[in-house]
Amino acid sequence: MSKRPKNSKTLWQWFLVFLISLLVYDCSSMGTCVLAEQESQENRWNHFSPLSKQIVLLSIPGLSFMEMGWAGSDGVLGLPQKEDQEAGLTEGMPHLKALGLHAAWGAMNIRTPAKGLENVYISMGAGQWAEADSSVQSLNQGERVDQEWVGPYYRRLMGQEADGNIIIPTIANIHRKNAANWYQASPGQLGEMLRAAGVSLSVWGNMDHARSTAWDNGNNFAAVTDKRFRRSAPLLVMDKKGTVADGDVGGQGLLVNHDRPYGVATHYSWLMEKWKEQRLPALTVMELGDLGRLYEERNSYDQAAFGRLKQRILSEIDQFIGQLAASVDTVSGGAAELWIMSPQVNADALKQKALLAPIVRYVPLGGESLLTSATTRRTGVVSLVDLAPTLLQSYGLSTPKEMIGFPMTAEVTPNALEHLLEDVGRKQRVYKLRPSLLYGLAIYEIVVMLLVLLAVLFKSLRPIRDKEKMFWRALLFSLLLLPAGLLAMGWLPTASTASTEAVMLMITFVLCASLALAWAANHPKYMMLGLFWCGLIVSLLIFYDGLHEAKAMKGSVLGYDVMIGARYYGIGNEFMGVLLGSALLALTALAQAQRLTRRRKPLGAALPWRHTDGRSGSIPPVQSAGQTKGRNAWLPAAGVGAVVTGYLAAPGLGTNAGGALSAAVGFGALAARLAGWRSWRQLAPALALLLVAALGALWLLNAGAATGLAADGQSHIGRAFGSLGQGRLDVIGATIMRKLNMNGHLIMVSAWSKVLITGLLVMTVLVLRPRGRFQQWQRRYPYLMHGCAANAIGSIAALLLNDSGIVAAATMIIYGSVPLLLLRLDDI
Repeated sequence: MSKRPKNSKTLWQWFLVFLISLLVYDCSSMGTCVLAEQESQENRWNHFSPLSKQIVLLSIPGLSFMEMGWAGSDGVLGLPQKEDQEAGLTEGMPHLKALGLHAAWGAMNIRTPAKGLENVYISMGAGQWAEADSSVQSLNQGERVDQEWVGPYYRRLMGQEADGNIIIPTIANIHRKNAANWYQASPGQLGEMLRAAGVSLSVWGNMDHARSTAWDNGNNFAAVTDKRFRRSAPLLVMDKKGTVADGDVGGQGLLVNHDRPYGVATHYSWLMEKWKEQRLPALTVMELGDLGRLYEERNSYDQAAFGRLKQRILSEIDQFIGQLAASVDTVSGGAAELWIMSPQVNADALKQKALLAPIVRYVPLGGESLLTSATTRRTGVVSLVDLAPTLLQSYGLSTPKEMIGFPMTAEVTPNALEHLLEDVGRKQRVYKLRPSLLYGLAIYEIVVMLLVLLAVLFKSLRPIRDKEKMFWRALLFSLLLLPAGLLAMGWLPTASTASTEAVMLMITFVLCASLALAWAANHPKYMMLGLFWCGLIVSLLIFYDGLHEAKAMKGSVLGYDVMIGARYYGIGNEFMGVLLGSALLALTALAQAQRLTRRRKPLGAALPWRHTDGRSGSIPPVQSAGQTKGRNAWLPAAGVGAVVTGYLAAPGLGTNAGGALSAAVGFGALAARLAGWRSWRQLAPALALLLVAALGALWLLNAGAATGLAADGQSHIGRAFGSLGQGRLDVIGATIMRKLNMNGHLIMVSAWSKVLITGLLVMTVLVLRPRGRFQQWQRRYPYLMHGCAANAIGSIAALLLNDSGIVAAATMIIYGSVPLLLLRLDDI
């Protein structure tokens, strides 16, 4: 009978630390979540009868946070740019600022898979990522398509009369396009439901580059469609037949003004009259196109003239906002609302990487607050797919299953606009720094691994000296610690996040810690302890941050970004790979260090040995591979793996389905190898069972069966399981294909693919050259070698089971290749 390993006590203590921390968090957060939910319910807007609701939605293409008080940045230091301050934009919009005490402010992600203003509008109306052809046009009844009247043209294409004053004649093509793409969107869903509920829908204004003045013999206004038409706003509230009951997107909403872009200007008094004519309940959309036209013609302007004209246009927009707000205040019962949003930021904002667009919801007598939604779970941040569910809720309608967004809610926040602008600036700095820093990190990892590999392979041509060996060790340890430094940057004060000083501070700290570890790693035992501390520190930092709403991860350049919109909460694939790799390394390195400390001598007394650098000592005990096999040897790996998998699967923590499955595979492979299962015939069935068990845990945690969460409280994983439960195999299949397509694209273009290839190359070369070295490592360092093998298996699982798995696999493989390089250096 095998004896119980003496190191099991320490390993179980480490496991219990993880478990107890998680349980304490769950107990403490339960009450917090309940209180937060109560506060959220209390802060919702008062909902009036749908029969009396009246909403006016101003869409201002070209508006960004630069016009709302944020002046852009110079580099990553957050210094205001002079050319963005010449207009004094915030002071030029006093009416918009005055709404602040009674408005909810938000930053809206307007990124869509297909670029173009038309795709933003149609996605808003669908509540899902939808697509419209760039040539799509909205026309009034009485206008012409080339030489054909739009009414007969629509009847010929659709086989029925157009039931509305605004017509999108190519609606059939739009439906075909969306039926064939990955997202299975339903364009016109918002307008269809509101119209069926008796809500009066109308759209007024446009972004046209010209005002048509041709009249036919019947004294009817006629226009010929051409490339100067910019009429995408009706896509927001059209019904599924491509019509809007009321409105005017033609030349009536424009005035001839040769001092304005393209010689036209918005007819504000006409828009005000149309708003006053609306009957209840009503949703009125008004597109103010002057700012968008100005930016489209910007290249032709003198810079000073452009700045003066921009001030004038913003002042007119602000005055109109003030008039509308005053009119909304007079609506009986306070049942009117004013929405202000931007479906497209201007070129200056794009240049500064400020991609989030402003959105404001003004309700008379409402409180100053910040918008949020279950889509983002981020205070002050919403998605464009949340607009349709919010409007439906305002009229007493529920969100249909075709929509992926959720109704927006408001969180009372003093000085809401100030806090929002500060948060937007922080996100902009992180997003702006991310490409250069991450590309630099990827290149650094590749160069270090390849240089060390070449140095140890060609040591006979150029011997490695002691100081050089320490230098290589320090660089290798820095690869393990850099993710911790990048995560810690997210905890810095807002003004310092992603600044040059923060980057230099992080690099200095990592290099100092790496040098200390390299200096101490003069013996295999201390090297293992160094690897253990690297893995433990990194994994515990990620755990701690995840248990505290992932605040650091959300502000880290290695984390996810709301500008991209691929993820808003939980743990991203970058840190998911780091967590799995570091936890596997910490567990196995600790076990190996303890085994070396015990100095077991199954073959007799230890033999004297001498390093090539002159240090003397004794040969580490040679162990057979089977010595890691024991009654309880696999339990610590199974326990820690269960905690990591549960963390990644939990909807309030990691919320990463692919990560949970990858953790089950990686830690399952480690536990199986420690239990003595080495062949693939033994491993494959065990890993398959673990995947099934992990899927079951995901379902219990996310589908609502175990948590009892409402639909708007579930994560995106829970909604996917909900679709599966409803038999929506088409949705699940489209999701899988979309993720596979994304993964294939990233493998081809991402720098992380080069990191993964380099890591696998390093591991392969070290296993094969020189012959017999790998078998020696397996006898001397069995725990660590099992960990490296589990890391490689987990990396492959992460690659296959995640939509951007190349990122997770690349960040994970570092924790398998670096220990092998350190062992090879120590053997020289």
